[in-house]
Amino acid sequence: MRIKMVTPLRVFFLIALTPVCLGSESHLSLGGITLDLDPDLDEGAVISILGEPNSREEISDFINLIFKYDELDIYFSGQFIVGAFTTSPNICTFEGVCPGSSIDKAVGIYGQYHEKSEDLYEFYPNIDLTCWYRMGVMIAKVTSIEIVCQP
Repeated sequence: MRIKMVTPLRVFFLIALTPVCLGSESHLSLGGITLDLDPDLDEGAVISILGEPNSREEISDFINLIFKYDELDIYFSGQFIVGAFTTSPNICTFEGVCPGSSIDKAVGIYGQYHEKSEDLYEFYPNIDLTCWYRMGVMIAKVTSIEIVCQP
């Protein structure tokens, strides 16, 4: 068994043409972008796969660049992906939770949520990552899905 040292800033996403199930462990996925621990994607790789973003927003924080596509935003820290966000019902998690799904469906799949605020719920995976799902909720429906990573 090979063990890799992973720092929080080296958490990346792998764009998968076909989602791969990781046995009994859950994994984070949004619109075909699947969380992975291998440093395969940087800005250039994302552009070569998804094309040029509609716009780029530069900010000075842990997340310092956001690529904005029609239905999906991708967050970078340095040149590496550290998050994704959507409000589109066309962009879903691997397990089929999308904006518009009931929060009960998300709870049935991901287990009990942690209430960040009245309208933001967080679901933590059963794997050793510093990333999780954050879902906006209104009237028992998911309004947004974000993969959030913290250093």
